[in-house]
Amino acid sequence: MLALAAERIDAIRQEDPESNPYLYGEKELGGLGVMYLLPENNLEIYGLQRNPRLPTEKIVFRWAMGIIPGLAILYGMWRYFWNDQTAAPSSGGK
Repeated sequence: MLALAAERIDAIRQEDPESNPYLYGEKELGGLGVMYLLPENNLEIYGLQRNPRLPTEKIVFRWAMGIIPGLAILYGMWRYFWNDQTAAPSSGGK
C-alpha cells in the first residue's frame, strides 16, 4: 500500500510540481490502517485532525471492562479451589 501511495504521490507531483499531496494515516496514531491520499496538506477541508489522539475515557472504559470480568473469574477460581482444599473430611460415624 505504501509503495502504491508513493507512486501516486510522484505522479501527482509530476502533473503539478506546485502541488503538495499528503498521505494521511501513515504515521497518525502509529498507523490508522486506512490511508487517504489528499491533494493538499490542508486537512481541515476534509474534516481530519492534524494530530489525532484517542480519548482517554474510552481507553479507561475498555481497560476496566476487560479487567473486571477477569478479576471475577479469578475470584471464582480462588473460592472453588480454596473451599476444596480447606474442607474437612466428614467422619461418617464413630
